[in-house]
Amino acid sequence: MNATTRAQDAHVVEARLLALRGQYEEAMPLLEEALSFGRPRSAVLLNQLRHLLAPSDSRDRGNLVADPRYLPEILPVEAMTPARGGWRLGGDDHWLGMMTARGAARKTAEAVLSAMRDGTHRYAPPGPWGRAAAEARESARWGCSPIRSWGR
Repeated sequence: MNATTRAQDAHVVEARLLALRGQYEEAMPLLEEALSFGRPRSAVLLNQLRHLLAPSDSRDRGNLVADPRYLPEILPVEAMTPARGGWRLGGDDHWLGMMTARGAARKTAEAVLSAMRDGTHRYAPPGPWGRAAAEARESARWGCSPIRSWGR
């Protein structure tokens, strides 16, 4: 591993931390540069930020939907359009077939689509980040502003 690779990997780590602190404007150029060097995770993080900024903009996440590291993050995002009724070509079967072809288990894709459609899906990653997300959701539920929900 050379110095450029180490620097770009450090940019991805730094960008992730910036994004978690809400400083996505600073994170995006770091991720774009790291992506130009083909660094792992840079594309996923960059696309997540872009989706947050433009949720109706369609982005293809390819086979990442089958990667166990990304499945809980990406499959619900992929399911947003069909869950809202925005998917037409072949309906649910076509979408489920696409997710299965990308490597996601059909039963998992069906469960996520159903939860997204009926509004019961909850983002619940493990560990401290998951606890923080749950606390922020509960604060928001009781009327706290999004910024205050995250303790800022």
